[in-house]
Amino acid sequence: MTDGGASLAGRGGNPILGPGFAGLSGWVLAALLLGVSGLLGMALTLVDPVKIGILVVALVGCVFFMRMSLHHPVGTLCAIIFAQVTVPVYIRLPIPGLPSLPPPLLLIAGLSGVLLFRQFLHPTRVRTGRYERFLSTALLLYGAALVLTLPGNEHVYGGSVSMLVKTWVIPTFLFFILLSTIRTPGQLERVHTAILIAAVLSGMLGVHEFITRDNFIATALAPRVTIEEDFFLWLLANSDKSPPYIGGAIYRVYSFFTQPLEYSAFMVMAMPYPVLKFVTATTPGQRLIYGVAGLIIMAGFVVSFSRGPTLALVLVLLFLAIHERRVRPWLLVGLGLAVLALIVAWPFIADQLTERVSGSRNVTLRFRLWENGIITFLENPIRGIGYGSYPNYHAQSIHDHQIGPMYEYPWRHIESVTTVENIYVSLAAETGLLGLGAFFLLLGVYAYIFRKVMRLGDPRIRLLALTSAGATLAFLLSGMTVANIIGYTISILFFGVYIASIGVLSRRLPDHPHPSPAVLAPFVSTRSPRYPRPRPADGTG
Repeated sequence: MTDGGASLAGRGGNPILGPGFAGLSGWVLAALLLGVSGLLGMALTLVDPVKIGILVVALVGCVFFMRMSLHHPVGTLCAIIFAQVTVPVYIRLPIPGLPSLPPPLLLIAGLSGVLLFRQFLHPTRVRTGRYERFLSTALLLYGAALVLTLPGNEHVYGGSVSMLVKTWVIPTFLFFILLSTIRTPGQLERVHTAILIAAVLSGMLGVHEFITRDNFIATALAPRVTIEEDFFLWLLANSDKSPPYIGGAIYRVYSFFTQPLEYSAFMVMAMPYPVLKFVTATTPGQRLIYGVAGLIIMAGFVVSFSRGPTLALVLVLLFLAIHERRVRPWLLVGLGLAVLALIVAWPFIADQLTERVSGSRNVTLRFRLWENGIITFLENPIRGIGYGSYPNYHAQSIHDHQIGPMYEYPWRHIESVTTVENIYVSLAAETGLLGLGAFFLLLGVYAYIFRKVMRLGDPRIRLLALTSAGATLAFLLSGMTVANIIGYTISILFFGVYIASIGVLSRRLPDHPHPSPAVLAPFVSTRSPRYPRPRPADGTG
């Protein structure tokens, strides 16, 4: 599974830690277990046995995770990315002395610690390609721009730092973990397969939720909050979701997410991979598997009733059709099937679909939100008002500039809407030209590397590059009407997986695209007395 692992293991070395460390990881684990056993033995007389049992299970799980991370890092990374999608963020693990954290975040931190531990035991020089360095530098510059624009107001500083950690620090950790763990296109394909499986499960849960109007995961595990604390989480966890209860608005599915729009944006991001695998499949079995997966994802997306992401999906499919000819006939077939499915399902979704298409309140709201964001940017064009601090300025700015009327639900106030619903206007308002320019620099570097990778001609690399670009385009296009730059899960996937994927694929590019000029030998005259002119063998001349 690991490149070169068999040869190292055959020589008595550890395929992860390197030669000479064959039994070191085993000794470390044995010492860890011995120490834990001693501590537990002392604690048994002082602590409740039930808590001891929970602690034992947690410690055994930690040991298992550490060993898996050392010997199967690619599989561990795939499991973490899968959990990132399928474990809702409202599920938190209580940690004594620390804030409750989502389990996938703990797994990312654990894998980072194991990789650092491996580097400490067996220091190796990390060799990165020319284009990987370009991409990493652009991502770090974007993060530096966000840090420089953090607000100085102590009342909003904590929230801004929290937003920075959620939308840049954690995704950047995953970015470098993926670059250091994934070595081959085959391993990268396994990562996208993990996302595909998560998207299929998400689509199935979304369809079930739409039919039953109940998200059984949220009903059982989501915390109970008031409508003032978190409207979407309140709506998600509330058992009565009939249209009259929510002011006449149709019910929007959540699946594993806490925002319907984040769910729909993720489903669009996950769509390119099954589409490309379907059209390039070489056997009927492969085509059946990826075709069914794509249909489930599409069904889960349709019941989200999201207009902006729908336009993003259409444009992404057109993008794939432009770069891959085999997508074009199937795109026409899919269009015909979509029309047929709409006709069949019309009696069941007519009211909801008509309301979403004809409803203008939500669209009008976005125009007013964008207007307020642009005004905020024009008043603070260089550094903005501070990354993550827009919710604290939103309501006052609306009243100061008399923007409106604005409404989304008849009984709600505009102060409850605290996003710009556009990632570009949001970045401009909060970080000014500094943050917006750094973001577009990152996108420019990504597009430059993508163009280079597409010229390689390798079908597998081409498929993975189009998967990455399609998901990236989906994120950027859906961000025209969704504030997905602040979405926890899709931000992690955008920066940590899809942007990083093009860095992995760029390793097939030469580090020096222009060869060095040839070094010519010094000219030596043949007329020199030291170097007499050679004479013919017959003695003439």
